[in-house]
Amino acid sequence: MVTALFALHSDRGYIKRTERGNYKLILKDLDQKHIWFTDRPDRLQGSLTSEEITEGWDSYFSDDSPNSVVSFQDKTAISSVLSLSNTNPTSMKKEQG
Repeated sequence: MVTALFALHSDRGYIKRTERGNYKLILKDLDQKHIWFTDRPDRLQGSLTSEEITEGWDSYFSDDSPNSVVSFQDKTAISSVLSLSNTNPTSMKKEQG
């Protein structure tokens, strides 16, 4: 089995607390294509659109929700890193703008 990692880039975004007490990461101005790659020994790579990632979510991550690392700078240019677990994605196209 080959495990792929995805790299998404967004110019801006925010974190919103939901009514259920969970948090939702909203990414704005996503790049049109996102990189995926595998580790050794296969070293495969490619790109997918936001819609392709969202539509294929269940087949990519059916057994276990993926983890993410979000790196960002705040308005004062201080860099931070946040790690999270991703569940229930919505259409990335709807979140843009």
